[in-house]
Amino acid sequence: MFGDDEDTLREILQDFVVPARNIVCEIEEAYEAKPAAGVGAAAHKLKSSSRAVGANALADLCAELEAAGKSDGWDAIKTHIPHPGGLMQAATEYIKAL
Repeated sequence: MFGDDEDTLREILQDFVVPARNIVCEIEEAYEAKPAAGVGAAAHKLKSSSRAVGANALADLCAELEAAGKSDGWDAIKTHIPHPGGLMQAATEYIKAL
């Protein structure tokens, strides 16, 4: 997509981090407040941007949380809720290492 322009790629990845962290916080806040739809809506916001920067594990998890939010699937949400923060941390560490 960007060819050999590593600086542009690095900048795009770094621009992903802060908004993505904020959305992970939204997911966690929605979980604490208990609206499954809120978890799903927040996960939806993070899904596409995660996939766009290659954070596919995070995007896949967001897709699962989004689907669970739409179906009020608390069992699935409870299974996956500990993971967005960890996956976000891994993506952040990778981006910082570039």
